[in-house]
Amino acid sequence: EVDILDSQMTCQNVFHYSSRQKRKMNLGGLTGMMTLSENAIPFYPLLYLGQYLHIGKGTSFGLVRYTLET
Repeated sequence: EVDILDSQMTCQNVFHYSSRQKRKMNLGGLTGMMTLSENAIPFYPLLYLGQYLHIGKGTSFGLVRYTLET
């Protein structure tokens, strides 16, 4: 369990038209900054790697992007 010490996150909706499905798709997500407690230290290698791999839903649209500041 990781505690969130500070969060300035907002929900942002991004729409994309799918020519395959012939409809508009909602690709919403969160933007902002978050400060995690020291409980996150064991997860740091995975979080560090994730900022370069961008694995997740919507990555081909430029989503699932984050950076770490220590």
